[in-house]
Amino acid sequence: SPAVRIVAPVDGTRVKVGAKVQIRVAASDQDGYVRALSLSANGRFLGYIGITESMKAPYEMTWAPLRAGRYQITVAATDDGGATATSSIRGVAR
Repeated sequence: SPAVRIVAPVDGTRVKVGAKVQIRVAASDQDGYVRALSLSANGRFLGYIGITESMKAPYEMTWAPLRAGRYQITVAATDDGGATATSSIRGVAR
């Protein structure tokens, strides 16, 4: 199964509402390859990253919180065998 970790932002990060946040993800798979990442914030789908062999980690996506409050960013990695793993961080937008 894959291994996945949100590299940035770190857990507990405070950001301004509307400010662009660069989400960086490290993902690997010991017995194959990671084929896709799916990102969400507070359960709302942010985007999908299809991974090819020529792409190198960290994989990146930009997000901007739309309102003040707590947020949770989650990434799910899927490997070539269909196995999945997730990683999450929490922070505050103000």
